[in-house]
Amino acid sequence: MVVVEPSRPHELAWLRVSAYGLSERERAVADLVVQGASTKEISQILYISEYTVQEHLSNVFDKVGVRGRRALLKRLFFDNLYPTLFA
Repeated sequence: MVVVEPSRPHELAWLRVSAYGLSERERAVADLVVQGASTKEISQILYISEYTVQEHLSNVFDKVGVRGRRALLKRLFFDNLYPTLFA
């Protein structure tokens, strides 16, 4: 049996993030950002310093071509799905 259903947001984010050539740790940080985690929460979950989280976020923003968390979410979820909606 084959089941076809729409992608869930988490699956879509993973696909979009993988297209930008992020490292494994950068993908983990981006995934937690998508889930709404703060820098402190990401630090605790991944057992890295908050400074290191910020470094990974900076790398993610550079690779994706955005300047912040909101722009990252917009790029990952809306830019390709509804390009004219936020123009």
